[in-house]
Amino acid sequence: MFKRKWWGGPFYNSWIVSVLFLISFYGASGVMTLNLSLNFFLTISTVFWGYANFVLSGYFKDISADAATGYNTLPVHFGRRVSVIVSDAFALLAAVSSGIIIFSKSSDNIPKAALLFYSLGIILSLVSQIKLHKVKTDEEAHPAIALTVHSYVLLLSSVVIMNRPSWGILLAIYYLLFNIVMQLRPSKYQV
Repeated sequence: MFKRKWWGGPFYNSWIVSVLFLISFYGASGVMTLNLSLNFFLTISTVFWGYANFVLSGYFKDISADAATGYNTLPVHFGRRVSVIVSDAFALLAAVSSGIIIFSKSSDNIPKAALLFYSLGIILSLVSQIKLHKVKTDEEAHPAIALTVHSYVLLLSSVVIMNRPSWGILLAIYYLLFNIVMQLRPSKYQV
C-alpha cells in the first residue's frame, strides 16, 4: 500500500526496521524503559535513514515495472534526478548520525575498528551515491544499490563497535561472510 504512495515506501520500510532495532535493543538490554539518550536517538536515526536510503535506491532498479503496475514510488512520480537528491539526503543523515556517535568521544577513546568500519562505510556511501547519480536505466542501478547495502552494514557496525568494542573481530568476520554471500547469491541483480 505505501509503495503506491511516492512519499511512503522508504519511510514505511524504515519504520519496520526501526521497530526491529527496538525489539533487539530492549531484548538484549532486558530493560523496557524508554531510552531517550542522544546515543540512542542517533543510533535509531542511523538505522532509519540508512534503511530509507537502501529502499529508495532499490526503487531505481524497478522504475519501469513500478510505473506499469501502478506503484507510484518517488522515482516514478518525480524521476531519477529528484529521487537521487533525496537519496543523497538520506545517506547524509545516516552518515551524520553515525558520525556523531563515533566522534562524540575523544579521539584516543574511539576504537580503531569503529573508525575503520565508519570510514569504509562513508567511502562506500559516497561511491554508491555517485554511481546512483549516473544511473540512466533500471538495469544500471544494481551496483549502486549493492554498495548502499555495504555502506549500511558498515555504518551500523561502527555504531555497534562504539557500544561493544570487543565485537570488532566478530563484525569483521560477519562482514567477510556478508561479502561471500553477496558473491554467491543466485542472481547478481537481487540485493
